[in-house]
Amino acid sequence: PLLESVGRAPEGRAPRADWSAFDERAAYWLGRGITCFELKLPISFAVKPDEIRSAWGPTLAAIDSHLVEKGWTGLFYLYFYDEPFRGEMPAMAARLDAIREFAPHLPNILTYGITTAGQKDLAGRIGIWVPNLHQFDARFARERRAAGEEVWAYACVANAFRAYPDNFRIDWYGAAHRALGWWLFKNGVQGYLYWAVDLWRRDPWKTTETFDWTNGDGAMFYPPLDRKSLPYPSIRAHLMRDAFEDYDLLTLLERAYGRGDDAPAEVRDLLTAKEIFPKPNEFTKDDEAYASCHERVLELLEAARPGSPRD
Repeated sequence: PLLESVGRAPEGRAPRADWSAFDERAAYWLGRGITCFELKLPISFAVKPDEIRSAWGPTLAAIDSHLVEKGWTGLFYLYFYDEPFRGEMPAMAARLDAIREFAPHLPNILTYGITTAGQKDLAGRIGIWVPNLHQFDARFARERRAAGEEVWAYACVANAFRAYPDNFRIDWYGAAHRALGWWLFKNGVQGYLYWAVDLWRRDPWKTTETFDWTNGDGAMFYPPLDRKSLPYPSIRAHLMRDAFEDYDLLTLLERAYGRGDDAPAEVRDLLTAKEIFPKPNEFTKDDEAYASCHERVLELLEAARPGSPRD
């Protein structure tokens, strides 16, 4: 209920804001474990920088100030524009500058499934970088993280023709979904954008191509036949859950042992996903490899516990 809370300010004037509904909904979802929210504002690429400043500046400033006051600045982001082309980068930079002028604590998220060309033109303007898996640039990611920005990743239809781990293809190895967690950790990726879990533009019970030529994309869950019950999870949803659990366990393993030269060689091999990725972007199709690595991480974590018999 963001716009109901703050509205659009009369030109040149500060908006009158009642944050009670917004705060209530945010607290509701925070209490249920949600830690990331997109702020929906009708500021599109068609809105020019001067119009952003005059029509939306006071509203953006009010939102930014409220999030700072609540301590929520790390929880909300703006998804201003999706997958810009190279030629759109300068215009996008100008619009981002206008937004950041009034909302410096509200990060903009950038997905670039079309091209990575020109990404450096937006450096310092993006709070959350989201390259497609096959466009991930490890050096650029390290630079942006060092600058205090976040680096996520995602997969889209472009992955349908590549050998990277996946998150949607039914007609692909199930291990691809499990490997994703290891790939994200191995590359220091801090978040994962999933599009989408319930885009039922077609009936997925009748055709799994909810998006053309990509079986499973947009349908992690299936609609209830009675239109009343909860959606049905797919096998892919369970595999993704396992992948993210692996990511969390690897995070704990790194905290327990470190990953420097003084860490055990076995720990370093697990943290770099040596067995899962025999080549940089070629994951093993052996299901047992994931189970055995998962089990070994658990054993090493148990051994690292204070007072453990193996401590």
